[in-house]
Amino acid sequence: MTETERRLCLSGLLLFFLGLPLGFVVHSLPNQRVALSAHLNAVQSGTALMVLGLLWPRIRLSPRFAAVTATGLSLAFWGLELRILASAFALPPAGALMKSATVLGALSALAMVLTVGTVLLALRAAPRERVGVPSLGPLDSTRAVGLKGGINA
Repeated sequence: MTETERRLCLSGLLLFFLGLPLGFVVHSLPNQRVALSAHLNAVQSGTALMVLGLLWPRIRLSPRFAAVTATGLSLAFWGLELRILASAFALPPAGALMKSATVLGALSALAMVLTVGTVLLALRAAPRERVGVPSLGPLDSTRAVGLKGGINA
C-alpha cells in the first residue's frame, strides 16, 4: 500500500469514526436535523474515502497529480463535514460562524467537484483489466473454439 493510499484510507477511517459518536449526540445539538445530516455525511464520506483509497492503484495519474488529487479529496470531504457540523452547532441568529462555514462549504464543494471529476476521468481512462480471461483478437478466434487449424482441421 502506497503512502497516498494509506493517507486516503486513514482519513476516511477518521471521518467514519467521527460520525459514529456523532449519531449518539444528534438529539442534544441545537439543530437536530442538520446534526443527523452531519452524522450520515461523516459515515458515508468516510466510507467513500476508504473505498477510494483501496481503488487508488487502478487510477492512472502521474504521481504528483495523484498526490494533489488525493489531498484535495480528503480536504473536500473534511471541509464538507466541518461545514455541516458548524451548522448543527449554530444557534438561529447566525453570525460569523455561519458566514465562515458557508465560505468553507463553497470551497469544499468546488474542491469536491474538481477532484471527484478527476478521479472519474482517470478511472475511465484506465485500461480495462480482466483477470484470468485470455484476450481473443479477430485473428485469434480459433482458440475460443479449441481448434488448432480452423474448422476443418
